[in-house]
Amino acid sequence: ERVATNRRSGKKTYTASKKYTAGTSIVAASPTTVVARAQSWRGVRYRYGSASRSGTDCSGFTSQLYRSVGVSLPRTSRAQAQVGQRVGKSSLKSGDLVFFRTSRGNRISHVGIYQGNGKFIHASNPRGGVMVSSLSDGYYAKRFVTARRVASGGTSACLLYTSPSPRDGLLDR
Repeated sequence: ERVATNRRSGKKTYTASKKYTAGTSIVAASPTTVVARAQSWRGVRYRYGSASRSGTDCSGFTSQLYRSVGVSLPRTSRAQAQVGQRVGKSSLKSGDLVFFRTSRGNRISHVGIYQGNGKFIHASNPRGGVMVSSLSDGYYAKRFVTARRVASGGTSACLLYTSPSPRDGLLDR
């Protein structure tokens, strides 16, 4: 995202660095493939703002994995939380994105990929790197916000993106 500040009012304007428009990206993406590829990232160190196998943050991890199966996701966890179809916690399937509030305030600040059996894989922090955690772990259970499905049943996914406004609390800056 880019931020522009109005010189007179001091108001900030947020714009996505890429345009994501409803229904423009329909691709084949197997949730099983995403989860299998995610496992190969276990142990990659955490590096804020990065998205590579030498170091990644949570949204860099999810965007790189989905990109590898042809699905383009926004770069931040807050923006990713607006993509795809909303899924209830009890309806989670492998490959669904799970979102959390792990910092102060009401903003989504963390994302991982659900792998089944109550577990998700994510780039957690500098100590843990890419690892598997349980949704029922007290820390994550208290902070779970929502889940989104961007790949369904191993057939296709239609990515839907709505441009967030700063009022939604979904942008990084």
